[in-house]
Amino acid sequence: MKKTRRQEKRVKVTLSSLLLGFFAFFFLCPQAESAETPRIQVIPFLSDIATGSPPDFLVLDSLHSFYQRDFPVSSLWVPLSARLSFTYRVVGERRPTGVLVTLNGQVVSRKRLRTGEGIHHFSLPIPAEYFLEDNHLGIGLYHPGARHCILPTRSRLRVKIFGPGALTLTESFLPPVLQLSRLPFPILDLRSGQPATIGVLLPDNPDRQTLRAAGLLALWLGSLNRFGEIRFDASTGPVGRDENRIVFEKEPETSRTSIPKARLEQRAGHHFSLVLTGRNGTDYLALVHDLISRSSPGSGAVHPPGGQQVDGVRPGPGAPTESVWLRPGEKKTLDELSGTSTLRVTGFPPPPLNVGFMLPPALFTWNSPGLGVHYRLIHDDPWQGARTFLRILANGHQVFFKDLTPAFSETSRLRRVSGVFHIPFYDLGRQNQVQFQIGSVQPVNQVCATPFFGKTRYRLSGQSFLDLSGTYRWGSLPDLSAFLHWGYPFTGHPDLSGTVILLGSFSDRQDLSRSLNLLARWGTMIISPWRAPDIRNANNPGPVDNKSRLFIGTFPEAFRARRDFSDVPVNWQTDGVFPIEDVKMRFLKNFLEGRGVMPRPDPFLRNTADHMVGEYRFPASGRVVAFVLFRKTGQIPRPFLSILDRTRPENQDRNRSWLWSKRDGNEMTVFSRRVFLSSGSGHLPFLTLLRYVSYKFRIGLFLLVAGGIVLLTVRADRFLAGVMDRRMEDSKRRPFG
Repeated sequence: MKKTRRQEKRVKVTLSSLLLGFFAFFFLCPQAESAETPRIQVIPFLSDIATGSPPDFLVLDSLHSFYQRDFPVSSLWVPLSARLSFTYRVVGERRPTGVLVTLNGQVVSRKRLRTGEGIHHFSLPIPAEYFLEDNHLGIGLYHPGARHCILPTRSRLRVKIFGPGALTLTESFLPPVLQLSRLPFPILDLRSGQPATIGVLLPDNPDRQTLRAAGLLALWLGSLNRFGEIRFDASTGPVGRDENRIVFEKEPETSRTSIPKARLEQRAGHHFSLVLTGRNGTDYLALVHDLISRSSPGSGAVHPPGGQQVDGVRPGPGAPTESVWLRPGEKKTLDELSGTSTLRVTGFPPPPLNVGFMLPPALFTWNSPGLGVHYRLIHDDPWQGARTFLRILANGHQVFFKDLTPAFSETSRLRRVSGVFHIPFYDLGRQNQVQFQIGSVQPVNQVCATPFFGKTRYRLSGQSFLDLSGTYRWGSLPDLSAFLHWGYPFTGHPDLSGTVILLGSFSDRQDLSRSLNLLARWGTMIISPWRAPDIRNANNPGPVDNKSRLFIGTFPEAFRARRDFSDVPVNWQTDGVFPIEDVKMRFLKNFLEGRGVMPRPDPFLRNTADHMVGEYRFPASGRVVAFVLFRKTGQIPRPFLSILDRTRPENQDRNRSWLWSKRDGNEMTVFSRRVFLSSGSGHLPFLTLLRYVSYKFRIGLFLLVAGGIVLLTVRADRFLAGVMDRRMEDSKRRPFG
């Protein structure tokens, strides 16, 4: 009996120990973070809120925002909410006193403090939308009714904090979302200031679908980089270690369980690799379409686990915007551009106001002041202690700066400022964006150093306008010549949605690099990039209905695919100033007429341009057939059209001849001339260069003027000295008396 009781007692003790151990292991031991359970983090800090020294700032370097611009390689803990709490006592002040709490310069709250005897508790919730990637918490004192913080020289107020204050953060786990619009590929190489190169590593003997996926990806990345110039270096071998790269990774055909996937890998030297894994080109193409669809506007908010919605991915500053044409002699108000503009913004830091528009090429004369901008801006009155200014940029270049002086009006904080300025012609291109930015400079060693804008409001009056009434064309280039210089679609439409792009078979890495750079360049001009262009194989394009066609390939490939190049009479014309070689004329004439083309046309293309372009228009249907032809070369190719430098006529290539052709009914006319216009059209190269140097390099203009003055002084001194010497010699020769 006793033995049975002892055994039962041992069993109870054993079970109790197991339950206690399980309880301790489950609740006390650190567990892996659950993706659905919010994490609470308490950050302590110690400080006295005193007017005799600057306020303390709490820098939370470990926090990351869900709307940061660059794509996070690792997963993030996103702040959902926060609470600031501490105990305090007000010393040396009986008047009503408040505490001003700011996070990243934005006023979170103005809260009254209790000035009575004793210790009091302060607690303040902070919403998630106040957090950024790097966060700064500021605490200052103020008297209710005042528009600025208490100055240290006028008050002895002191708030004593007892015990450690704390900022309690509630965070949620947010897995990364791979989107093309947030790839961390740099636009420029910071060391050289040149466009950064992106390596493209293709599998051996890439099929047509793989080339199509690469072309579509290049076109899309070009559309995301509006004011830069992406350069691609395609290869089927190892890619350089010091560049970002796109890798088309091939899986074995025998692998039937694997799923095509895209991932982003971080490499040494702050470089990244976008890796697309699949069995064939069809998988790559599906991955690219999936990435583009996820990067399209209106993709919705990001929902972290737990059911709480977080304000989702926001388009970056370089996100494309719809634009309209602005033609010579026109004035357009911002109300007319409202579909392309942001006329009102709120927040801190306040985002820029964007105005998008398009200009025709070859627009300005050398003596034109440029594009006139008449603006009327309405903004909040800034707080005392912060220097606020208006900065205006055109395509990323600052063109205007103005300080905004506060009025400290007690009735209204709204201020109005207006003015006129001109954007120089060499800062404008075909696709343009003017940005209006409100900025601030923080004072040093002053209480409440953070400018307290709150949710700053500023807007542009819809009656502001862009003025081209006083400008005119300095040249009238044919459509295709403009296409050569500017790199935008030859069809005259704002995008390539109605064009079938036919890619040839590029067995040479230089040819493939050219095609990718060409597509990326056109991507910068696409107005609606989320409408995926139709890229097809040149050898098997399928039905194209009544769409325009663009062929990119080599001369022999174009000859084999010449089904759209009809045999029509050809008339040859030259501009008479820059004649081209007869051999090139003869070759292109034979090519257009579909006869007499050798299997190897390279001997006919020596000492000619690196590529040739032809254009055919069908008046009945309105469609266009064009081709861009490359010749074989063993040299490393430059980015397509880079020598022409997007918007600066003084950098246009003066040593190349171009051909273009137009079809009118049953006749075709072939033209030839150089892209660079002669001074006879009103464009003086020397004065253009002088104006460009004087605008971009003020010190250079000063040195030029100073050098000119010194040179003229020396020459004048020599001239006067010579005159005096001759007079003295004449006086010596004359007899006295």
